[in-house]
Amino acid sequence: MDNIYKICGAAIIATVLSIVLKNRSSSIAPYLTEITSVIIISSVISALLPFVTFVKGLLSGSAVKYDIFDILIKSAVIAVVCQVVYDICKENGENMLASVVEFAGNAEIILLSLPMITVLLKNAFEELNL
Repeated sequence: MDNIYKICGAAIIATVLSIVLKNRSSSIAPYLTEITSVIIISSVISALLPFVTFVKGLLSGSAVKYDIFDILIKSAVIAVVCQVVYDICKENGENMLASVVEFAGNAEIILLSLPMITVLLKNAFEELNL
C-alpha cells in the first residue's frame, strides 16, 4: 500500500517540476517525465515479481500449464511497455512512431500467443470431431 503512495507522489512531483521547467522554456521537461515513467514502471514490475512466483507455485499442482501463464504475463508486460513508449512518442509529437510502436506491440503479442491459439483450436476441433 505504501508503494502506491510513493509512486503517486513521484508522479506528482515530476509533473510539477515538468510544468515549472516548461514555463522556463527548458528542454529538460520531457526527459524528466520519461525518466520518471521508466522508474515507476520498473518499480511496479519488481513489485509484481512475488505475485508471479506465488501464482506459479499455485499452478504447479494444477492442470494449467506454466506456458499459458508465461504467455499471459509476457503479453501484459509487452502491452504496458508499448503503451508507455506510445505515450512518450505522442507527448513528443511523434505520432507516426507512436502508431508503429503500438502496431509492433500488438503483432508481438499475437506471435507470442500462437502456441496457445494452436492448442485452443486443436482442442476445439477435437471436441467437434473435425
